[in-house]
Amino acid sequence: MPVVDMLVNGGKIVSPDGIFSSSIAINDGKIVGVGNESALPTGNKVLNADGKYIFPGLIDPHTHPGAQRPFDSDIKTETTVAPLGGVTTMIGICKSTRISHNFREISIPEDVVSYTKIFPEAEVIINQNAAVDFAFTWAIQSDEHAAEIPLYAKEFGVTSYKFYIGYKKADKYTSNIGLSTDIDDGTIYLGFENIGKIGAPGIALIHAENMEINRIFAKREVDAHKNDLAAWSERSPNFSEAEHIKAYGYLAKIARCPLYVVHLSTGEGLEEVIKARNEGVNITAETCPQYLIIDNREDPPGIYGKVNPPIRDRTANDKLWWGINAKWVTTIGTDHVPTTRQLKETRYAKTMGSIHMPIQAKEGALDVWTIGGAFTGSQTMLPSLLSYGFHGGKVTLEQICNICCYNTAKVFGLQDKGSISVGADADLAIVDLKLSKKITPELFGVYCIFEGRELKGWPVTTILRGETIVDDGRFIGKSGYGQYLRRTINDGSSSAL
Repeated sequence: MPVVDMLVNGGKIVSPDGIFSSSIAINDGKIVGVGNESALPTGNKVLNADGKYIFPGLIDPHTHPGAQRPFDSDIKTETTVAPLGGVTTMIGICKSTRISHNFREISIPEDVVSYTKIFPEAEVIINQNAAVDFAFTWAIQSDEHAAEIPLYAKEFGVTSYKFYIGYKKADKYTSNIGLSTDIDDGTIYLGFENIGKIGAPGIALIHAENMEINRIFAKREVDAHKNDLAAWSERSPNFSEAEHIKAYGYLAKIARCPLYVVHLSTGEGLEEVIKARNEGVNITAETCPQYLIIDNREDPPGIYGKVNPPIRDRTANDKLWWGINAKWVTTIGTDHVPTTRQLKETRYAKTMGSIHMPIQAKEGALDVWTIGGAFTGSQTMLPSLLSYGFHGGKVTLEQICNICCYNTAKVFGLQDKGSISVGADADLAIVDLKLSKKITPELFGVYCIFEGRELKGWPVTTILRGETIVDDGRFIGKSGYGQYLRRTINDGSSSAL
């Protein structure tokens, strides 16, 4: 009988269709057998999963390396932290101004160059520094970017593109998120049209949040001297998200462009997703754990929970859980931006007076209007869903596998990822459902929105392409083992669910 590199015995495999006890044979980084141990080859190495639950390696489709710190540094640090939560593939939503060694906090229009000039260096950075596999979603910041989408897909294997429709009319204040050029609906339509032309798995991502409307509500909150996390939510009314989904869903339908709504946060937005899909729009909805779990009046996280779009209330939380169960919300991302409490506290100067924060804050003041946004979350994506979703009785393990692994791989054209099946990459997260950890600043060295909470259900072992990169909850992998993932257009997969 042949010998394989590794045999994983004694675990319970989690799939979208059920849970079953089985062994897994791994060779040359691939799964070559799933079944009874007696029917599989002998392994040079045998790993006993000891009754634990085995998920496919998770895919976080919504991360932002290079958003607040140098891109190469973030790739090195965040890809070593993500697998602690079972993530073996990260998709970075990146801007042309932020994916080189030459990081600048504030960009200027001249920095927004073609991705053809940026990609070679970015690929080297990934292959030299990443500890998990990595793919790109590129932000479309100009007509040039929109026109070059077919080239980007063919030459660089980038098939997903984000449109910051919430940040149209970018100015020197909104540029702190890396937007130093203005786009309009012409840019967006041109991009949608070209994505529609390249075929699957091409897909357009949108940040649905109408900041032009939000500025009116923000002023009202400021004038009323409201400055807590709830005020941040009130400044972005639920219909602000829903209106953008409705409007750009219509354009996507005309352009025959698959549409992906990132970080869905409201019930009203979900209703527009449902309407769009029923009207023939090829639309996928992603939400994030923070929008499922946290109420904007809870403390923690207080003002440190400032994110865009904002944390909503318990009604919105419950509607999104319903959306997952009803299969309208089909993927989960985290909106992971590496940050610290100190970094959040020192970013107020760059956000004062912007289109969505129309105030003049007092020097040194710290409230929801002046504190920086963003938080880290890849490493807590699975534990938070297990803790509040599975243990909380809201979703099954099979559903978590579907929205964190299988669906995401399908939507983004990662055909070798997302399942425990013969031929797939040997990416596994072996989970102890009873293991609890309290989220502290020391645990990951960065700020997490779940700080202070006890999360129950953690991976103890994470395997990437047959190599163990987390053992007993400790990262033991190495930078440079992760690979840049080129995706292939017209591969027969679907770009939406």
